Amino acid sequence: RQRQMCIRDSPPFPPRVVVSFVIGTTGRLTGIRVLQSPDSKLSAEAVRALESSPHWKPGELYGRKVPVEITIPVDFRSSN
Repeated sequence: RQRQMCIRDSPPFPPRVVVSFVIGTTGRLTGIRVLQSPDSKLSAEAVRALESSPHWKPGELYGRKVPVEITIPVDFRSSN
């Protein structure tokens, strides 16, 4: 089930939250940090979405699973 957040009076560009986290050797996300955000509610929603996501594919180095730090933008769109 997907949950959508409505943003009223949104600017002409989609709001963006930049987050950083570590994909552990089991695929679990740890150390989720918000690096840049226009609003604390958007920050909280980006963190919630990542925390509730299924496990990710861990990194591999020489055939062994290794933790990987990732930084990604999370864009929000209005449902209008």
